[in-house]
Amino acid sequence: DLDPSDLFTTVDETVYHKTIWHDLCIIRRLSPIDLTMTSYSYSLRCTSLEPSPETEGDVDVVLKESNVVYFAGLDGIPSEQFGIKHTFTLRSVGGDRWRIVSHVSDDNAYYSADYDEETQQDRNFPAITDYIEARRDLPREGLTVAVTADHPYDRQAARAYMLAYVGRRNPGFMAYDDYGGNCMNFGSQVLTAGGIPALPGGYEDGWFYNSSRSVSLPWVNVGGFLDLAAEHTGSGLVAVVNAPYFTGEVGDIITMGVEKPRNHTTVICGVLADEEGQTVDYLLCSNTANLRNYPASAYYYANRQLTRILGWND
Repeated sequence: DLDPSDLFTTVDETVYHKTIWHDLCIIRRLSPIDLTMTSYSYSLRCTSLEPSPETEGDVDVVLKESNVVYFAGLDGIPSEQFGIKHTFTLRSVGGDRWRIVSHVSDDNAYYSADYDEETQQDRNFPAITDYIEARRDLPREGLTVAVTADHPYDRQAARAYMLAYVGRRNPGFMAYDDYGGNCMNFGSQVLTAGGIPALPGGYEDGWFYNSSRSVSLPWVNVGGFLDLAAEHTGSGLVAVVNAPYFTGEVGDIITMGVEKPRNHTTVICGVLADEEGQTVDYLLCSNTANLRNYPASAYYYANRQLTRILGWND
């Protein structure tokens, strides 16, 4: 029922934002855990302020937002976001008052929604709720993955790495935030920290990072990694792509998207269980959208699949 119309210059921009907010509220109401926000704090850092090239008198403002959210269902665990980019075009409406002409954001729902101006709806939203409802009925008891590896994956080392580098970039690797996203690069680094050795090969069938000029596609590309992990046998990485969703452990990969679960890579940093000990949700870390201890069920991307990382073979 929030009326934000006084923030924007047009009705269309108001309705667009209300649609995004509505969809996120519904997604979180459908969560298996209570995602009511009990506390929210944030900081904004202005990185640029320039006259808008579109309309004389307007200004373009770029902000970086970091925030900490406490969700009711997480028992005091903070969920954090770091350095989310927001770009505003602002217009003076007299005195020191300004209104928003337009706003774009790196936050997941804003850059992924397929907004229909005629219906004032997100075309993706029916599919999103279908995926959420379908996941409720997935089995949770007696789930196993009948795959073994010569050497186990060091999940605690992987967790320590992801928590350390989720809000910053390891200078030993090129950052791909401005080249399609850093999410799979981050995931690959986490696996390496957990002991998974590089896989020699070519650009498409290897998994390695030697330098910014010597890096394979599966290291930095979600689909490339999933294809390699599904097809690879022999020495090196042992993984199960599209494993039963509720068998995940710390350090495993969850990929997600809208039409296909191949747009974004996250890594499990915590497993959430109910009173019977059955997994109901995960806490995730990711890059590009820099998130730490973030509930999977809070994501706009509802089409998800689990890739179990078992370890590596000689």
